Amino acid sequence: MRMRKNPWAKDMIASRTDCVISDPAEYAGKWAQFSKSGEVRVEIGSGKGDYWINMAHMYPEIAFIAVEKSI
Repeated sequence: MRMRKNPWAKDMIASRTDCVISDPAEYAGKWAQFSKSGEVRVEIGSGKGDYWINMAHMYPEIAFIAVEKSI
């Protein structure tokens, strides 16, 4: 199910200031700062983000970045 088809999705994403970065260009070249090990993994087309959230819980030393085209 795509997030853009859910009327509540924009509000939910806007409320998650702890894990949603609305201006990623601000972190260009600095993504490793979110990683304890220096390792960064990127998922493109993350949908609801279930996969990367579970991976982040399993491997907290790695920075997981999920990219979604638009909301």
